[in-house]
Amino acid sequence: SDDNLKKFVEADKDVAELRDEFSEKLGKAEDQEEAQKLQLQAQEKMIEAVQDADLDVATYNEIATRMQTDPELQQRAEGHR
Repeated sequence: SDDNLKKFVEADKDVAELRDEFSEKLGKAEDQEEAQKLQLQAQEKMIEAVQDADLDVATYNEIATRMQTDPELQQRAEGHR
C-alpha cells in the first residue's frame, strides 16, 4: 500500500544510516568477537528503526525485495523520498 511504502522509505533511510555507521565500526573491530557483537547491535537497531516507522520486519523485507525487481515500485518510492 502507499502507506506502507511511505513507512518503508522512512525506515529505509534510518536503516541505511545505521548500516553506514556500523560498517565503519566493523572496520575498526579488534577481533571476531567484537565484530559479532557489533553485528548483533546493528541488527537490533535496524529492527527498531523498522518498528519505529510502524512496519513489521517481514513487510519491510518484502518491500525491499520487490524494490529490486519492480521499477514502478521504485518510482513510487522515489515520490516519497
